[in-house]
This record gives sequence, structure tokens and C-alpha cells, in this order.
Amino acid sequence: MFFFFGISTYLLFPKMWYMLFFCVVFVIFFWIYQLLKKHTGFGDYVLKGVPYFRIGSFNIVLTTLTYATFVTQYWLLLRPYGIDWFDQAKACFFILGIGSVPVSIAGIGFRETAAHFALQQFGVPSSVAVGTAFFVFFVNTFIPAGIGVILLSFFSDVKFRDIRNIIKKKNGKS
Repeated sequence: MFFFFGISTYLLFPKMWYMLFFCVVFVIFFWIYQLLKKHTGFGDYVLKGVPYFRIGSFNIVLTTLTYATFVTQYWLLLRPYGIDWFDQAKACFFILGIGSVPVSIAGIGFRETAAHFALQQFGVPSSVAVGTAFFVFFVNTFIPAGIGVILLSFFSDVKFRDIRNIIKKKNGKS
């Protein structure tokens, strides 16, 4: 996400060219990892026989599908404003990057402000941009969480009271 955040920030706001550093930092970390693994005892702590490449490839495919779905959600909601899908992708990666700043609860407030700034250059009113960002957050977070609570409460063998009893036993309370 941060790789695309750097690119999208630069494409939306060219004066912020220094944000392209986010694209390079992961390559630098990968090189440092390879050097540590090769020239120190760090390689001893890396599990052998784990299909890292296959796991990483599968992760990249699923992440790409997730981001494409996220961008498409925004694109469908903001279709009356005639924003191209790739322009919408630039705005969405900027919104995701800002929303991932761990200062607020789940990025609330930061994400909506980022949507306001990113989408205003496409002619989207601030109330629509903020509402769209909050709606997409609600659809992607609260609805699945509610479904999970229902599934765990009614269809799972493990119930909340069982978890509470395990915690009480661990803490020495009866």
C-alpha cells in the first residue's frame, strides 16, 4: 500500500516528489534483509522449506484484488462525477495511505480529510467526498464485523462465555 501511496501522492500532488521515497524504502529494506541473511547469523532464524515465494505471490494476488475492489467501490459511488478508474485509483491509494496513519481509531477523520483533498481536484464536493469515504469504511468494516459477531454468537462451537471462563481461570479467578 505504501508503495502505491508514494506514487499516487506524487501523481496527485507533483510538488510532493519526495513522497516517492515510500516506493524505494521497501527495496532498501529487502536489500538489507538479503545482506543480513547472507553475511550474518540472521539466516539461521529464517525457516527452511517454507514456500516464501508462493506465499508472497498468493498474497500479492489477493491484495491486488482487494485494492481493485476498493477502488471500484469509490468509482461506482462517484460515477456521476466522471472520474476515470485510474484517476480514482490514485485518489484511493492516497486515501488509504493517509488513513493508515496510526493516530486515530481505524483512521477515522484522517481518511475523510484525505478524501476531501484528493477528490476536490476532480470536482467532487467535500460533503460527497467525506460521505463516500465514511460509507466505504462502513461497508468494508462494520458490516463484515457484524456478520462475524452473528456467526460467532450463533453458529460457532466457541461462545463468548467460554472465552470469558478461560480468561478467568488463567487469572486465578473462579
